Amino acid sequence: MHARRQKVRFPKTTTLGTLALTALSIGFSTTPCNEAAAESSRSSEKDVRNATVFERPRDHYDPIGIPVGSFRFWPRLDLSESYDDNIFAVNANKKSDFETLIEPSARLTSEWSRHSFLVEAGGHFHRFMDLKTENNTEFDSTAALHLDLGRGAEANAKTSYQRLTVARSDPEESGGIRPEQMDVFNTELSWSQPFGHFKPSVTAAFSDQKERESINSDKDRRYFIGKFRLSYVASPAINAFVEPTYTVTDFKQSSDRFGFNRDSNEFAVNFGVAYDITGILYGETSAGFYSVNFADTRFKDDSSFRISSKTTWSISPVASLIANVSRSSIVTNTVGSSNRVETGGSLTFQYELLRNLLLDGTASVARDKFNEIQRNDTTIGFKAGAQLFLNNNVALVAKYDFLRRTSSIPEAEFTENRVMIGIRGQF
Repeated sequence: MHARRQKVRFPKTTTLGTLALTALSIGFSTTPCNEAAAESSRSSEKDVRNATVFERPRDHYDPIGIPVGSFRFWPRLDLSESYDDNIFAVNANKKSDFETLIEPSARLTSEWSRHSFLVEAGGHFHRFMDLKTENNTEFDSTAALHLDLGRGAEANAKTSYQRLTVARSDPEESGGIRPEQMDVFNTELSWSQPFGHFKPSVTAAFSDQKERESINSDKDRRYFIGKFRLSYVASPAINAFVEPTYTVTDFKQSSDRFGFNRDSNEFAVNFGVAYDITGILYGETSAGFYSVNFADTRFKDDSSFRISSKTTWSISPVASLIANVSRSSIVTNTVGSSNRVETGGSLTFQYELLRNLLLDGTASVARDKFNEIQRNDTTIGFKAGAQLFLNNNVALVAKYDFLRRTSSIPEAEFTENRVMIGIRGQF
C-alpha cells in the first residue's frame, strides 16, 4: 500500500501517513477579484528563501496551534478513503479493495528564545472493506531537543519509537497472510562547533528493529552508527565537507532460517559540497565510496561508489523543483543475497495555482541489484496531488499514485494504481 510504502531504514525521520483527503463535492470558484488577491499574496512571498512552495508560510491557511504556557500544542486529524487495484503488489491474481485510513496526531513545540524542544505522536489505523486480513495499526512518536551552546556551537538529541507496516511492494516483504510489522526504536545524539572557517560535527546513532511476528524474528537487528563531518565554510553560499561513516549491523540471531549469518560492518566516506545561491538554488551533493564486510564467508564483501544529492530550485515565488539522486548499499534478507545496491532518482514539481490551492507531481525511478543472486529490479513511480486549504483548520487533498516494477524474476513484477481523497482537520 502506498500509504505504507516507506522502507524501513535508519537513520529515519518518519512522517508516516501524512495523508489528507479531498472532498470534490465542495465547490471552489475564482473571480477576477479573487485572482488579484491571490497574486498580491504571492508577491508578499517573494522574500521567502530556502523554502519550497509547500514549506512557505500561509498566514490564513496554516494552523495556529493552542498556547500552553511556553509551548504550543498542535492537534490534527486526517481521514481518507482510497482505492488500490493491486493490494498485494503481485503479477497475477490481483486483488483490489477500498481502504479507510484514520490518522490522529498531536505535536507540542516549545517557544523558548534560545533552545527548542518538541514531542509528537500519531496513530495510523488502516481498515479495508473486503480484505480484513490487511487491517493494521501503526504508531509513531518522537522527542527532540536542540541546545544552542553559544558561539555557533549546538547539540541535538532525538529519540523515536515506531510501529511500522512493511509495504507489500517492498522487496523485503515476507509475503505472509497478514502484513508484516516491526517495532523500531531510534536514538541519535549530535554535536557541532565552528572554529574559524572549519566546522566539525559528530553524530552517534542507534536503531533497534524487532519483528512483531516470531516467524520473522530472524530479521531482528540493531544498527550502531558513528559519523564525523568536517566542513570548510568557503563563503556564506558554499561549504565543502568530508564525511566518514562507520555502521555495524548486528542481527539478534546468529543465523537466519536458511543458515546465513547476516552481520556486517560498513565503512563509507563522502566528499561533498553544500550550496545556497541566494536562497533560490540550494542543496547538498556528495560522492564517495563504501566497503561492506560480511561475517558469513559465503557472502562476498562489497565495495563500490556511492552518491547522494538533493537540490531545490525556486523557479519563481509560486513554483519549486526538487531533484534527488542516490546510490547506496542496503542490507537484505533475500535468500542467498547479502545486500542490494539501490540506484535511483526523483524529480518533484510543486506549484501554487492559487494562494490556497497547491499542486504537485513526482516522477521516480530506482534500480536494485542483488548481490550473489541473479536478481535485478527496476521500479518506476509517478505521483500527483492537490491540496485545497479552506481556512486555518480544514484542508482537502487528493492523490494519485502509480508504481510499476520489472524484474529478472517474473513473479516479482507488478503494476499498481492508487487513488485517494480525504479531509484534514487541524488547530
